[in-house]
Amino acid sequence: MNLKSFWRKIWRMNAIPRVKTFMWKCIHDILPLNERMARILSYINKFFPLCGKNDETLNHILLNCEFTLRVLSQMGVTFTDYTGNHTDFHCWIQDWFHSDRMDNLGDLDWAGVLATICWGIWKCRCDVVFKKINPNPQRIGSKITNIISCNRRSRKEQMLNSPIHIVENTKPLATNLLAIKISITLKINNNSREGGLGLVLAAHAGNISKARCRNIEASSEEELEEEAASMTIQWAQQLNHPRVEIKGDNVKVLEAVGSKIGEMYKGCTQKDIKTLFCILKTLRSLVEFQSLKTS
Repeated sequence: MNLKSFWRKIWRMNAIPRVKTFMWKCIHDILPLNERMARILSYINKFFPLCGKNDETLNHILLNCEFTLRVLSQMGVTFTDYTGNHTDFHCWIQDWFHSDRMDNLGDLDWAGVLATICWGIWKCRCDVVFKKINPNPQRIGSKITNIISCNRRSRKEQMLNSPIHIVENTKPLATNLLAIKISITLKINNNSREGGLGLVLAAHAGNISKARCRNIEASSEEELEEEAASMTIQWAQQLNHPRVEIKGDNVKVLEAVGSKIGEMYKGCTQKDIKTLFCILKTLRSLVEFQSLKTS
């Protein structure tokens, strides 16, 4: 795997910041492990404190220890799903981003789950060493599960409440029968399920009046397209202009806009229906044109 690409994926994992920092330390092999310190300080016990049976190494802590297996059992994760039959930590972590398990986890990627489990095991070890807290697999498993669930909820809220950046020209659009145009640009990162949405509002002559952009995160490409369509329609309604044309290179987004506008016909006033019909008519011709371009 390309090193730059690997680190980008590490820092973009769906996990809290302290988990990512912990993984950075693990990958660089700079954790204060007992086995390493015992080579220098003879009074250090080199065994892993959660089991007391084997040397404290990354391979043992995260891949082989009986205590780790009991924590996984409490979380409902099988040993095979967790390790992928790997015995070396650094080979294992590279395999995280080639796994298809994330397809079964919705918006919670598998790499983030594994990283959080690793961090939870290490934190339990530190609590035993520094706070003298007795290790309890059931308690640790529940705590890790709660962290993963809370992180998922916070990421969803962050996505819904992400700010919309607005750039506005000081010269307002003239309110007349000449059409104004909203151009949609949606850039999707297939690897991280992130997208960037840009909307540009221009007058009939092409003079740009406003622009809006927003980062979007979703569990699928279809959800990104739906979000782009919703934001476009919301802005078109706020403009309250008799003729709004919507353009874009993404046929699926244009189709999603048309579909949503069709649903909005119910319960609309006569004025709203005229505006929506004008938008829908423009969209149909654009979708047909874009389909011809891609065929």
